[in-house]
Amino acid sequence: MVDSLLVPLVTRVAGSAADELVQSVTNTWGVDSDRDKLEQWLLAVQCMLPDAEVKVKTNPAVRRWMKELKAVAYQVDDILDDFLYEELHRLNAQDG
Repeated sequence: MVDSLLVPLVTRVAGSAADELVQSVTNTWGVDSDRDKLEQWLLAVQCMLPDAEVKVKTNPAVRRWMKELKAVAYQVDDILDDFLYEELHRLNAQDG
């Protein structure tokens, strides 16, 4: 079974990783190189997804990989949301 939500999810997470506020907070916290690696990996995964969506129907390993990818993408999305929250909180504290 093909998960039609995986491509938009990975695309959204890649966009979040590239967001200026996320870049600002990861730079401040000294993890910007990790965020950059994540962004590069997500772009590579985006390139592989169309082929994986074809193979998922017949290859159990690809099906398992896509299921794991989905779980990890949701976790990364939550972490990036936390980064955004922290940066917005910091910016609001500076303004207040």
